[in-house]
Amino acid sequence: MILSRLKSGPRYPNLRPSWKHRNSEEETPYIDIKSEGLRDILRVVLHGIKAISLMEDKPSVIETEYTENIDNDSDHDSVYAEYLRLLIDHLKDRLELMLQYGYITYDLLWALFKPGCHVYTIWLGTKEPRCVRFDAGEEMTQNDETWWNLECRFIDYDGVKFGEAGIFLRVVKFRGLKPIESLEAFPLRYYLRHE
Repeated sequence: MILSRLKSGPRYPNLRPSWKHRNSEEETPYIDIKSEGLRDILRVVLHGIKAISLMEDKPSVIETEYTENIDNDSDHDSVYAEYLRLLIDHLKDRLELMLQYGYITYDLLWALFKPGCHVYTIWLGTKEPRCVRFDAGEEMTQNDETWWNLECRFIDYDGVKFGEAGIFLRVVKFRGLKPIESLEAFPLRYYLRHE
């Protein structure tokens, strides 16, 4: 994990690696942003993402994949750009090869779903394909079952009203590598017939 690399030296005092839940030993990886400069860069990079708020003076961001906009930063020599570059390098090292061949591990599902992406799933009621828009995700456990919970939205019409509706999809926890297309829900860009 990128934050593990940063813990080893005093050079990165603005980052802490994780937060422990009160009722369990489970940790949520996040970036605790204490630097106003870094916060301002992230406000531009993460603009429009519903699941993240950078409006506080000292915001925290749950670790996720937002790499495309970072290359547009003109200050590549700054310490802030170095923090972001380390995060990008870590994501690329761990994900690139798996994603190229269409595979993913359960522990990396958080990186597969970018807020705002279109998600392909089979609708339970009709057994027909459905495309929804992803907003946020988190791991959940209930009755000894663990899954990655996807908070999504879509446009619906019930015969009277036309508008946006919400739905929660789940990807049940699995071991090892799994083809992305075999998941209960996955980003539309990995659908073979997607054009």
